[in-house]
Order: sequence, then structure tokens, then C-alpha cells
Amino acid sequence: MFEIKWGTGVGYGDFVTGLGYAHGSAIKYETSVNIEFHWNHSREHMFSPLDPETIVERCDYIYSIMSKLPQVSVSHQFNANPDLRFYNQLDEFNPMHGLWYTDMPDQTKKKHVAIWTTDFNISFPGHWKDPVNKRWNDIRAKLSDYVVEEITYRTPVKEAIEIINRCEFGVGYDGLAHQLFKFMWKPLFVFCDRKWLNNILVPQAILLSNADEFIDNRVDTLLVDAKAKVDLIRLKHQKYLSKKMKADEHPLFNTFIYRQSSNRS
Repeated sequence: MFEIKWGTGVGYGDFVTGLGYAHGSAIKYETSVNIEFHWNHSREHMFSPLDPETIVERCDYIYSIMSKLPQVSVSHQFNANPDLRFYNQLDEFNPMHGLWYTDMPDQTKKKHVAIWTTDFNISFPGHWKDPVNKRWNDIRAKLSDYVVEEITYRTPVKEAIEIINRCEFGVGYDGLAHQLFKFMWKPLFVFCDRKWLNNILVPQAILLSNADEFIDNRVDTLLVDAKAKVDLIRLKHQKYLSKKMKADEHPLFNTFIYRQSSNRS
């Protein structure tokens, strides 16, 4: 059994990557896997009283719609050590490690687009995560020929996934829904300053630094490149899984990794 421990946070990305990594590890390392998510709060915790469900309920729903492998199991540890980041994370900086798939039937509708912005966030996460925060209405205007469906942190997780499943592509900032595309395999455009990190977090995405890169170009032309990138990353992921390894021969096997805020060495 390959035991993974995964420190979580308050967003989708904090557990989506872990679920993908656990399933990919079962294939790549040819082993049974248990991933234990470590939450620094109770199962009933909500980040905001306005949220429609708990963070853990969101995790459970996402796991329920992913393609299952019988050799993978998922467990939870509540009120856990907040400094823990990973245990047995052997491939943190490989963009392929957190990708996976869903069994949902594709419901793509032409001219539908999913969008997520910081406009409805409780607080602004910073320019480094959303460099176009003053231009979202301009971006919406660019999409006037599309049916635009917005995802916020108040959107129930089931509805958020349904929006992504029927969208032709997604547009958003470095946060909220962008990592849900790691297993939905839809084209997407992400506005961000941290391109180095988002190349790891959402390798399928076209990364943009400013609104004009999107507004000043034809959407259909941009979409051709975005679809091609999705196809390329899907092939790269299959090649990644096909390169079998023995987990216990990796230098990080059975290693704990703590958050930078920790005083642990």
C-alpha cells in the first residue's frame, strides 16, 4: 500500500490535485493507494456561512464523479496538523502528476462559456492571482456572443461541475474553478501573474498576463490554440502514466514535507 498524506486548504485546488495524484500513482507505481486528506478543522467546517456546502462535502462530490480505480481509497483526518503539506508526494513539480478523468458524459454546448472572477469573493486574493480584476466587465463584453455562466464560491459544487461540463471553454483567474479543469479536460484561459506555478497547476490552460491579450484577439482563434493544448497535455499525461516506476526507489519515498510557515526542518 502506497500511503499518501495531503494537507488541504480552503479551495478546490487543495484537494483536486491530490485525488488526481492518488489515481495516477496507482498506475505509475503499480500499487494500491490510500490518500488521507488532512484538514485543520472539523468535517462540518464552512469557510463562509454563505457557502452552500462544506469544503469536505465538495471534496467528496468531486471524488464521486472521478473515474474510479479499485486500488485507490480515500480517507480524511480532521483537526490535523496545519503545517503538514505532503507525505509521499514524489512528483510535486511535474505538471502531469495531478491530472485525472471523469466518468461524466460530455454535455458540451456550443457558445457556452464558464467564467469565474474575483468580483464575488469575500476578499480580493491579490493582483498576483488576478491581474485583470478591474477588467472583468470588459472580458464579459468580449464574450457577448456566448452564453456566459458564472461560477463563484457560492455556487454549489454540483452546479459548478454541470456548468463546466456543458461549457465550450472556461475563462477565469488563478483560483476558484481553474483546477477543476484538471479532470474535466475542457479548454481554458487563466489570467495570472504566477505563470511558473500555473504551468504546474493547470498545464492544459492558456495562461494570459493581461486582459488585452484576450480582448484584442478573436475568441475562435484563441480557442483553436486552447483545444490543441488540451490534446497535447492529454497525450503527455498518458506517456507519464506509462513510464512505470517503483515508489520505494524514489528519494522522497516516505518523506514528510511541511509548509514554509512551519518551524520544522
